Amino acid sequence: MGWLLRWRLKRALKWIDADYTLAASVLSHQFTGAVIPKELARLLQALVDAPGPATAIALLEYDPGFLAAFELACRGGTLERGMRNGTVAFRPKAPPDDLDGDDA
Repeated sequence: MGWLLRWRLKRALKWIDADYTLAASVLSHQFTGAVIPKELARLLQALVDAPGPATAIALLEYDPGFLAAFELACRGGTLERGMRNGTVAFRPKAPPDDLDGDDA
């Protein structure tokens, strides 16, 4: 990734004032039980273990599309207010009904 894109991502994270812990929770919940590449799993685990700008930039270097999760998790934003007043909650994902393909 070029230095200009890295600089833009750092500026975007600083501007939106991301709550890295909340973003890590959102992303962790989103990908729980999903089949994902090992590199992405490693980056997500690093973000959960040590939420902060450095691990966020590493994840954004992998895919800049993750910036939306950090925008959603900005301090004082919609997600934070919803979690505080109880209108937003993470529910466990339901397992698939039929994993082995039998219809019995």
